[in-house]
Amino acid sequence: MVPNEERMQRFTKLLPLDRMYGAWSNEAIVGGAGSFPFDLTVPGGDLPTAGVTVVGVLPTHRRRGVLRSLMRAQLDDAYERGEPLAALWASEESIYGRYGYGLASFCGEITLAREHTAFAQPFEPEGTLRLLEAEEAQEKIPPVYELIRS
Repeated sequence: MVPNEERMQRFTKLLPLDRMYGAWSNEAIVGGAGSFPFDLTVPGGDLPTAGVTVVGVLPTHRRRGVLRSLMRAQLDDAYERGEPLAALWASEESIYGRYGYGLASFCGEITLAREHTAFAQPFEPEGTLRLLEAEEAQEKIPPVYELIRS
């Protein structure tokens, strides 16, 4: 997929270019990492957090300190920006322990056959549901989100 102006605008809105790091060998990129800013709700309030993402190093350049350099630069940047936390959802979690990351929560999944389920107390639905257009959703969803996370 070749980047065009529209794709770049969408990408940089979510992931600012000044939070992207690249590792180069000669004139080729061999690794990269990025982060996006967000507030993480923790006991006692919200904290600025670096959301670590798009981390990778080409197989030809692994075990040469490339990832360590990228992660160090990223963590230093988060510190300088006043972000006391950095968080990621890793596909290979064993890699990140050496950079101070660890398991923050567990996830479980259960599947129940519908015929074996019921509400604990009788429940009669009230009101209506409808899909929102994007503009209306952007107006109405943030207050609900703030209420739930507080």
